[in-house]
Amino acid sequence: MKANRKNKQAGFGLLEVLAGLTIFMLMLPMLTDLMDRGVESVKQHNVSSHLSSVMDAASSYAKENYAGLITSSTATEATQITMAQLRTDDFLSSGFKNLNGWGQRYGIYVLEPTAGDLQVLVLTYGGRTHSEKSKKFSAAIVPATAAMVGGAGGYIPVGDLPGQSVTELRGSYGGWTINLASTNIPIPAAGHIGGRAFLREEDIGKDFLYRVEVPGHPELNEMSTELDMTDHAIEGVKEIKFEEHTLADIDTTGFCNDADKNGRVFLDPAVGLYICRNGQPEVIADTGNSQFLKGATIAVDGELIPKPICPPGITSDSQIFVAPSIFAEGPISKAIVAVQSWATDVGDNWQVHLRIRTADTGDTWIIPPAGYGKVMVLTTCN
Repeated sequence: MKANRKNKQAGFGLLEVLAGLTIFMLMLPMLTDLMDRGVESVKQHNVSSHLSSVMDAASSYAKENYAGLITSSTATEATQITMAQLRTDDFLSSGFKNLNGWGQRYGIYVLEPTAGDLQVLVLTYGGRTHSEKSKKFSAAIVPATAAMVGGAGGYIPVGDLPGQSVTELRGSYGGWTINLASTNIPIPAAGHIGGRAFLREEDIGKDFLYRVEVPGHPELNEMSTELDMTDHAIEGVKEIKFEEHTLADIDTTGFCNDADKNGRVFLDPAVGLYICRNGQPEVIADTGNSQFLKGATIAVDGELIPKPICPPGITSDSQIFVAPSIFAEGPISKAIVAVQSWATDVGDNWQVHLRIRTADTGDTWIIPPAGYGKVMVLTTCN
């Protein structure tokens, strides 16, 4: 009796195994489909993210090169941008690949659909594409992936549904369409993903300072606030153009009184360059604006030298320095025993003087002729 009960239990276990295998076999296609969907979902997110990066890079490139693209593009004739250009100009990293997760390569084109506006189209070619045997990829997977990009994402439809064409780039959920057949842009096959960016002329310069000239839009190269370089240098400067100010204009607002203004430079057209130093404006000495250097001249005895006008706002007085400079009368000239040079104040001028004593004149001072003796004169404010 015990042996019979064991045989019955063994038979019942076999039936359970067979039932489990049957259920597993029935569920296997479903499990396989779930695994395929999981893998496909990962690819979709990868492809949509990859496309978004290219679209952002292409849009930034178009903004920076607006002037050239607006000239070379029309509503039907597109200008092509290569992936190499995006990498070279640092809009994409150097290792960014030309192919997405489906093995599709990118084609980037720029149109001018309306005057002054740019439309950037990012398309894909080759790789995984539409198949009549399995339309799921092009009819469902690709449109869903385009939707992951957002409103700018699009795809090339199969054309089976009313209102759709295989020659158009169709926005996700049918939000927009672009007829590629009316342009010189190569039309991708159905099942290819893409996208667009639209740059309007009135929006192109908002919050951007362009490093290149934009014809007709000088405001795009203008600052509307102070530029803080955060302790960084400006290199390769060819020239600097100052706005003209008088010291009265600047000092009215306390230009140099603020400690934060220390080191600032401004141009007074009547005087030259000032620099704020220790809360006070001081004149920067160079050959263009220094009264000391501009006032250097050669004079003869009795000549009048105008006093310099000292820059306002600084503590200084006009001064003159004279020194004997040139003596030339030929090889037969007598030896000079003593020389004196000085200047006397005569109102708005100084009068310079020069006299000498030679071996023949003894204790008598004589005034040398103009061709024999001259004086180096330097005037300054100090």
